[in-house]
Formats: sequence, C-alpha cells, structure tokens
Amino acid sequence: MWLPAMIAAITSWTLMVWVYPRIASDLSAPTAECEGYWPDTEICVELGSSRPYFHKRTRSNAGCPQWRIKPNWEGRKKFSKKLHGIESTARAWEKYLTEMSTEDIEKCGTDNYTPPIFLRRQRGVAWSRIEEGIIAGNSEFHATDPDKHGKICWTDALLPLYVDKFGVEPTTTFKSFVTSFDLDDFEKKLKQLRSFCAPAAE
Repeated sequence: MWLPAMIAAITSWTLMVWVYPRIASDLSAPTAECEGYWPDTEICVELGSSRPYFHKRTRSNAGCPQWRIKPNWEGRKKFSKKLHGIESTARAWEKYLTEMSTEDIEKCGTDNYTPPIFLRRQRGVAWSRIEEGIIAGNSEFHATDPDKHGKICWTDALLPLYVDKFGVEPTTTFKSFVTSFDLDDFEKKLKQLRSFCAPAAE
C-alpha cells in the first residue's frame, strides 16, 4: 500500500522541481529584448491579477508578469522613486528638444543634446498583460551608452502598470541598472542643455 503512495509523492515532487519552472529564483534575465515585454495578451490575462499557483505554469505563459508579482520585494519603493525620476527627466529632455527650432538645434550641436536616456515611440498600442482591456502605452526608454550600461531598454508601462500597481519585480539586471544609474548627473545635464541651448531671442 505504501509503495504506490511513495511513488506518487516522488513523482509530484519531481514535477514541482523540474517540470514546473522555478520562478522565485529566476529573476536574472529579461524574457525579451526590453524589460516589460511579455507573451501575448490572451495568454497572460487569463492568469489573473495576482501570483498564480505553480501548477498553472506552462511553457507559453512562463514569461507573463503574474509570476513576478511580489508586492513586498526589497527596495521596491526606492526603485520606483528613482525610475520615475529617470523617466521624468527623459520626458522633459524630449519635450525641450521638440520645442526647439532647427536653428537652435544647429547652434546647440549634437554633442550637447544627446541624452543618457531617450524615449522611442512605437506605432500602435500595447495592452496590459494583467488587466483586460487596459492600454499599456506604446513607447520604450533606451540607454544611449551601451559601453557603460549595456543594452538597456524598458517599456513606458513597466513602472505604472506593473511595478507600482501590482508589485511586479523586475529582473536583477534591470534593478542593478536603475540602482547604479546617475540620476543627479542626468538632471544636471538637462539643466545645462536648457542653459546652453536656450532658444534665441526674437
């Protein structure tokens, strides 16, 4: 009687450890080129808005953000505040340049208006992978110095719709990037841009 039960227990444990992917420790690498890209909407949305039970894990939904939901992950508030500062500065830089005339840009010179982080707009829109029917933006933030930061990019929906709203924990690589990024220098360069490249008086 005990042998079939033991075999069943061993089989169940093997499935838990090897067949069902081990999410908790697998936070070292993004599932796509940019942080914040996930599998198709219909695959992820059906998992709901909280962390699913492991037995729902499949090959197709393994990259969904629900598996990374962990509201109390260490450093979340500090991470969120800093990433918000990075994104806000990047948006302010972009806004300033779009308001400049061609003459002002030529006067300023390309070396003076290339930001450490820039915003790339995409065609169309993306949808939330956690909430059905919620638009998740259409832009990416990109770091411009691959020698310093590596190839780093992330979606504009990552912070508001995933990290802040549901406590999705980003990859270790991306958290390290945000932690080490010099936001003070970025803000200083924006002030210099505004000072050096001020629009010509009419």
